[in-house]
Amino acid sequence: GLKAGTAWCWGRNNYSQLGLGDTTYRSVPTQITAETGFTSIELGWDHTCGLKSDGTAWCWGSNSYGQLGLGNTIDRNVPTQITSQTGFTSISAGGFHTFGVK
Repeated sequence: GLKAGTAWCWGRNNYSQLGLGDTTYRSVPTQITAETGFTSIELGWDHTCGLKSDGTAWCWGSNSYGQLGLGNTIDRNVPTQITSQTGFTSISAGGFHTFGVK
């Protein structure tokens, strides 16, 4: 969920899809980062992506098929900016893929 531009997650976290830097499940909403400016969050199968108000896209969690858009298959346990590009207006996370619109 979003609260004043901050992102909050809870639930299963086996691939660090909550972005908290670990794989511990959470049963209550927990702020995922000190980062602010998130305008939307999208959930994939085992990864999560978000957009910030500056048009940057951020993803975290499982990256086994390159779904985080980082040019490799290394999982990330905290929100990671997917590219230095800006201008994203929407993002959608699927099972093992992610789409962005610029």
